[in-house]
Amino acid sequence: MFHNHFVTAWDYTNPGQWMTSYSTCGQNRQSPIDLPAIMDMEYDSNLASFSFHGFDKPHQMYNLTLKNDGHTVKVDLSGDAMVKGGGLPHRDGYRVAQFHFHWGSDNNRGSEHTYSGQMFPLEINDEQVNCNYSPLIDLIMNIKTKDQTVSLPEYKLRHLMPRKFTNYFRYLGSLTTPPCHESVVWTVFMDRIPISSAQMQKFREVFEDSGSKQMVNNYRPVQPLRGRKVTTNIKIKDTIGAAATYTPLPCLVLISLGEGYAKKVLAMSSTKVDWSYSGQYGPDNWQTMTGFGTCGGYRQSPINFPKNTEMVHDPTLQEFMFHNFDNTSAYTLKLKNNGHSAVVEVNGDVRVSGGSLGEVYKTAQFHFHWGRNSAVGSEHTYNGVSYPIELHIVNYNSKYQRIEDALTRDDGLAVLGYFFEISSTDNPKLAPFIDHLTDVKGKDNETALPSFPLTNVLGYDHDLYYRYQGSLTTPGCFESVKWTVFYEKLMISESQMEKFRALFYDDAMTVPMVDNYRPPQSIYNRTIYRSFSPTAQWSYHGSQGPNQWSIGYPICSRSHQSPIDLPPWIEMERHDKLVPFTFENFNNPMKYNLTLKNNGHAAQVDVDGEVYVSGGNIGGKYKTAQFHFHWGGNDMRGSEHTYNKQTFPMELHVVNYNYAKYSTLGEAADKPDGLAVLGYFFEVSDIHNCNFAPILDRFNHISKKGYSAHIPNFKLSHVLGRDHAKYYRYQGSLTTPPCYESVTWTVFHEKLPISVEQLAMFRGLFTDKAGTQVMVDNWRPPLPRNDRKVYISFDLDTSTASTTIYSIISLTFPVLMVILS
Repeated sequence: MFHNHFVTAWDYTNPGQWMTSYSTCGQNRQSPIDLPAIMDMEYDSNLASFSFHGFDKPHQMYNLTLKNDGHTVKVDLSGDAMVKGGGLPHRDGYRVAQFHFHWGSDNNRGSEHTYSGQMFPLEINDEQVNCNYSPLIDLIMNIKTKDQTVSLPEYKLRHLMPRKFTNYFRYLGSLTTPPCHESVVWTVFMDRIPISSAQMQKFREVFEDSGSKQMVNNYRPVQPLRGRKVTTNIKIKDTIGAAATYTPLPCLVLISLGEGYAKKVLAMSSTKVDWSYSGQYGPDNWQTMTGFGTCGGYRQSPINFPKNTEMVHDPTLQEFMFHNFDNTSAYTLKLKNNGHSAVVEVNGDVRVSGGSLGEVYKTAQFHFHWGRNSAVGSEHTYNGVSYPIELHIVNYNSKYQRIEDALTRDDGLAVLGYFFEISSTDNPKLAPFIDHLTDVKGKDNETALPSFPLTNVLGYDHDLYYRYQGSLTTPGCFESVKWTVFYEKLMISESQMEKFRALFYDDAMTVPMVDNYRPPQSIYNRTIYRSFSPTAQWSYHGSQGPNQWSIGYPICSRSHQSPIDLPPWIEMERHDKLVPFTFENFNNPMKYNLTLKNNGHAAQVDVDGEVYVSGGNIGGKYKTAQFHFHWGGNDMRGSEHTYNKQTFPMELHVVNYNYAKYSTLGEAADKPDGLAVLGYFFEVSDIHNCNFAPILDRFNHISKKGYSAHIPNFKLSHVLGRDHAKYYRYQGSLTTPPCYESVTWTVFHEKLPISVEQLAMFRGLFTDKAGTQVMVDNWRPPLPRNDRKVYISFDLDTSTASTTIYSIISLTFPVLMVILS
């Protein structure tokens, strides 16, 4: 079930606080306003007469329903009642969705709009009842409490209108209730609607709840005009000497034009106002442009994602499901240059669900944002880091018939985002549309695409993502988007990037389409969620590599980190208390179960049973929890620790926790005496190490991230050397995040053998679920020792010294050996 962190109840107690939950309510083009005197308005000859279609039809044609919604009394309708003309931007007209009312606790207040500072309740006529309103007002007694409804029989919409609607005022504004979308072309008629005091009182007998809170003063105070023009179709000369006839009183009845708040603004943006990514019409000025006031809101996108530890982990955020993304017969695709981006329009039955969206969303299109070079390009950033290109997959709530109907709804849109990183080779999955970018180089160029699996533009980890409530990143910046940005990065080559940069903003192909991204916007009081625990968020390469671990895991930058470069033995300090180790039950497979797994970072064997390590001056009995390996892309590297700057092709870590003091590995992990890790270097051998065969024989079962396999009847002693007395010792940390400095480190002097063929099996594993990213070089580089001492458990006797010296001579002086022989 989706836990909606974003929708907040509201009332009229303190409208000034609406913006804390609905940031649009604090923007620059809010309604209502104080209408200035006619003398201060601007005459607009384009404000033509209105025409009302279907307003004289009987009730049955539009199914009128009177309802108490807890905020007002409203009349809902369905049908073909249309409003046309009036200089509105959409020539085809607007379908009428509902009427509603605002009123005060007495006859001195009630209207939302005011005129020259004067407020109105409706026009009160104590002697004359408005008979046109009687059928409606008489039914108010049937909807006194919240959520009550009643059908309104035998009624014509014409009866709700003022007698005259030829003269009116016009300005651009917003809804006067949350979410306050700035998508309204406001018309306030000059003519008044009369109503008696007795009729007015019927409105005041309605309740906001089940019957305890009277519904009065359900109006929002006037908002600042902020430079907006108020125009009128009334010529100033027509008002001279006519004040008694035309006293401008705002009509309390509001007409909600149902089909097209968004369509209206989109029409304005496409025909009257252009926008761009730079200069006078660039992102910094979008909010000041006609119809784009929402771009200055408090829930705008994109944002800079804070580091993982500053986000809130929401365990209810589920994995996404993608319907028909791999069924090429279910959709058709069209690639288009719309003058702002490269867009692939999706026409067909393609849907997204899960992800705790709460609804099924239909996929409409996907598009890209990129930079002039690979240092910039993404719209979202992570801890200030930009990516060369960002993909947005735009989906709309399937309960709406069209994306235009969903654009301004709080639950209207769900956009999925992916960052890209640069790879050395082309990503073949992107070729089906990147190869056609040359067909749409100029603005408004388009071409049909052969259908390809839409899974090509998805990653594989559909359960690791960030979530917040935001907006479209282009005008009109509607704050109607549930944003999901996946943690997984997709790959793209520089040559593929250049094909995006070869597009143009204009049809003359003179202005290259680069840097088509909006900069991050302020988060304000929004909470940013992540679907995962921070422990999942790191890698050995790229922007999440070891040099960046400390961003999400500050401990990784402390002074006692591991691994280290072990100094030459002559620089170590001999420690007499470093006694040999004892291994309990390592030879008894009946005492434990072993599970081999690919955790996306390493090949690991989990140990579940009665297996213990003691001795070695580690301070008690430690229970063995797991062992794992680190290796390189070739035989010249792979170990995490080094010895006197020398690296080894692989390193084994046997992880043990203080069983006497802590009941689990997790409990012990961050304690100063919590862990004891035993390390072994590997050397390349001409023959296989048969001790590791039972493990390696199951590697084909764990080739991809998340796979696991049981290892039966394996003696743990096979992963140990024979000499348990000779080792090096120092105090350090985990070599992976969160890098707790809780490890007593032991690295044995003895090296374990492994063949080239066996090493190749490690290099055949993958870090991802798809099997595209080879798992190599999964090692952290050595960290400074700082003030730490490294101890040695033994004296280098003649045999040890001679072996060491021989190794050095044989590697360093091969020519000399030949001469001597």
